[in-house]
Amino acid sequence: VAREICLEMPTAPEKPKQEAAASATKTVKLEAEEGEPESEPPAVIKESFKRPRNRNRPKDELAPPRPKTVYQRITAVLRQRLGESKPELNSDIKGMALALKSEWDKVPTFEKEKMQKMYEAEFEVWKFKFAEYKKTQHYKDFFEVKQDWFDARKRKKLAKKLNKDMPKRPMTSFSLFASDVRDRIAPGCAGPADVARKVAEEW
Repeated sequence: VAREICLEMPTAPEKPKQEAAASATKTVKLEAEEGEPESEPPAVIKESFKRPRNRNRPKDELAPPRPKTVYQRITAVLRQRLGESKPELNSDIKGMALALKSEWDKVPTFEKEKMQKMYEAEFEVWKFKFAEYKKTQHYKDFFEVKQDWFDARKRKKLAKKLNKDMPKRPMTSFSLFASDVRDRIAPGCAGPADVARKVAEEW
């Protein structure tokens, strides 16, 4: 009886093989899309060191900062004090250097020795940190960038040496004007930026 019922039941028309395969592929694809999480866009890796611009040396922001020497610490305070008491020294590099040397000689020896011991202790700590930092991939990447900067600087010096006999390009009208008025304007200015601003105003 069961055989007769099966024979009497209408059979559905068979789908073409290509259509069946496409349907099966579509079903599998839909199931995969529903089951798997959406892929996230690739993360943007930002460099934590500054690439050189023009003549600026590249600077590594992640490197452990090297401690300042005793001379650097003392002259930093003296430079600010001299700039406030004698503003004309801010635009006079040579005069500021001579004034700093004179003030440095006045610092007591025991004070320098005390600060030197502090510097040596900080330097030992820095050496260990920097040795560990040199093992990172970031340092290797930054070293390549710094080496490229040094190579470009050497090529520039070599080109300048080879082209030393090349005739110089004439100065522009603004450069000629600035060279004439700079000596008159500089004494009353706070620094090179102030000199450039006043020269531009007169131009």
